[in-house]
Amino acid sequence: MGAAISIIFLACAAALVWMAMRGQREMRRRADVQSGLHPGDEVMTTAGIYGVVHEVDGDHVWLEVAPGTVLKFARRAVAARVTPATDGSTPEAPSADAVVDHDRDGTEG
Repeated sequence: MGAAISIIFLACAAALVWMAMRGQREMRRRADVQSGLHPGDEVMTTAGIYGVVHEVDGDHVWLEVAPGTVLKFARRAVAARVTPATDGSTPEAPSADAVVDHDRDGTEG
C-alpha cells in the first residue's frame, strides 16, 4: 500500500513539473514572437484577429486588419506569427453577394 501511494505521489509530481515546463516554453515562444515583430509580418492576436504589422513602436504595434484599416494593439496582444500557405494560395474573402440582409419579416432586402 505504501509503495502505491509513493508511485501516485511521484506521478503527480512529475505531471506538475511537466506542465510547468510546458507553460514556460510557451511563454518563451510568445516572447520571441513579440520581440521579433517587423512591418510586413502577418500575425494573430490573442483575440483571434489576423493582421499585417504596419508599425512597431515600443509596447505598441499597429496592425492592418483590412485594406486601409489600421488598429493599435499592445505588443503583448500578439499571440503568434502566421505562416504563409505552403501551396502559395491565399484565403479568399467572401464576396459581397454572400451577405444577405434579412428584415424582421424574413424577406431579403
